[in-house]
Amino acid sequence: PNKKEYYFHLAKTYHLLKKYDLSIMEYQEAINIDEDYWEAFFCLGNVLTEKGRFNDAIVCYHNAISIEPEKEEVYLNLGKVYNNLELYDEAIYTFENLLSLNRNDIEAKLELEKAFQIKKKIQSADLNNLGIAYAEKDKFDKAIEKFQKAMLINPEDVEIKYNLAYAFYKKGSLVQASFEFKSLLERHPEMFDIYLTLGEIYEQQNNRKLAIEEYSKFIKLCGNDQRKIEIEKKISTLNKN
Repeated sequence: PNKKEYYFHLAKTYHLLKKYDLSIMEYQEAINIDEDYWEAFFCLGNVLTEKGRFNDAIVCYHNAISIEPEKEEVYLNLGKVYNNLELYDEAIYTFENLLSLNRNDIEAKLELEKAFQIKKKIQSADLNNLGIAYAEKDKFDKAIEKFQKAMLINPEDVEIKYNLAYAFYKKGSLVQASFEFKSLLERHPEMFDIYLTLGEIYEQQNNRKLAIEEYSKFIKLCGNDQRKIEIEKKISTLNKN
């Protein structure tokens, strides 16, 4: 009855049979016999993870690390739990610790990159939302600042690129706005509504020729869009003038 290994292997067997509560009980018996039984803490953490008891699993993994700080598998599973809980800073820290032990751990590298990318998206989304809030209050300088910071974090986000261009437009920075809109169109030609905005920009700059060109590009691509007739009338008016 005082042999921790018996409880440990019984717990592993229950785990394989997916009898999680019995498995947890036997791992705890093994730990009661030996409080420094790192492997029991690790395996208990795995069972708790499968049960969805993530916070309890984290405690077990940390106990395992405090006893054996160089066990790579513990860091890997702990980092995955943090990713599942969307605790990306903690996940990044954990995977970096693992990679300091083994720079060649491919799975850790992939999980670390996943955490980085999701964290970047969250940060850029927060900045984008702030920018939108400022724009709605006509504070376009502040909005542009937030959109530009979001772009630095996530430069391929189409929504942020569009919001930045539109903020320049609403501010009255027409040259910068047209540059940003054209840059967006180069990569995303399917966003042909932008031609309408470019047409409006050139109208405001009293450049009828370029305005007509942009409106014509929209008509060519818009199919049966209800705005087609309206834009055709606008082109006709511009030609007469």
